[in-house]
Amino acid sequence: MICLLLGSGLSVAAQSLDRFVIAATGTQAQTASNRLAYTVGELAIETGTSGTFTLHEGFHQTNPPYGTAVEAPAPLLHYRLYPNPATDRTVLELESNLPIQLQWHLYDVQGRAVGPPGGSLQLRDPQQVAIDLSQLASGTYYLMLTSAGHQLLETLRLEKR
Repeated sequence: MICLLLGSGLSVAAQSLDRFVIAATGTQAQTASNRLAYTVGELAIETGTSGTFTLHEGFHQTNPPYGTAVEAPAPLLHYRLYPNPATDRTVLELESNLPIQLQWHLYDVQGRAVGPPGGSLQLRDPQQVAIDLSQLASGTYYLMLTSAGHQLLETLRLEKR
């Protein structure tokens, strides 16, 4: 077959394709000195140029207009909630690889804050927090752990008997 093609004088040309990205979602934000653009679920990539204007879309960019970003390590939070199920009290044991300011709040299944008022602590070393459950009815509760910036870090399910 190859000999037949070569002998017939036919030529074979390669095809050139531009990279193209289609993503499920994404956005960009810009300040005077910084620019952030992201996409989630990229399926295709594209770079378009018109005159002096170049538009880069997607994660795989041929000539990104910015340098490499280095992200600070996120704190790793280790926790243990015991006993669970509990009767009159439970203990929240916390440990983190980096210092972190934590807040905790207890909610019922309808999302209402219940029980003792939540607490706040600066976690540097392993710590234990005793939570009084004696005033709560039997049921399911959720203990929410948030950072000082109100970022949800963890949600723990607690059963009160």
